[in-house]
Amino acid sequence: MAEDYVGTEESSNTLGTVRSQQPDPVSPPQCPIRAVVVLLVLLSVVLLAGLVGKWGSWNKSRELCVSHGADLVVVDSKEEMDFISGYGGNNWLGATDEASEGLWRWVDGTVLSADNPSWRRGKPDGGKDKNCLRKFWGETNIKWTDESCEASNYGLCEYNLMK
Repeated sequence: MAEDYVGTEESSNTLGTVRSQQPDPVSPPQCPIRAVVVLLVLLSVVLLAGLVGKWGSWNKSRELCVSHGADLVVVDSKEEMDFISGYGGNNWLGATDEASEGLWRWVDGTVLSADNPSWRRGKPDGGKDKNCLRKFWGETNIKWTDESCEASNYGLCEYNLMK
């Protein structure tokens, strides 16, 4: 009887070893970190679609975003640019040169080059009267334009999930 017990124990150990080497069909596949980050960025924009709020000035739109724990969108990749192009209309984006004419900065402090190819006419053109960035909707490829910060547009907000 003792031999049967030892034999059963050895059999179950062997089976346990074999099972642990097999992939678990219930476990999700491992995703590369880049895919997860891209997914989070896209999700952050999707979550904020509900925050694309009332028509208002650039500052009012930014206040609305901030009151929901977000900020106006900072476009820092082609994927994000492509994603926000799906939102029709002229939306405020998170950049301005109001603090220093000609020096465009995103709300996160990074510089937005006046030579960026996303500018509608190749560069900002509004001078001292147009100091806030908005998405220009009306061309095949989404472009940016500078506009008076007092104009009424919808704001496009985004959460920073990496804080």
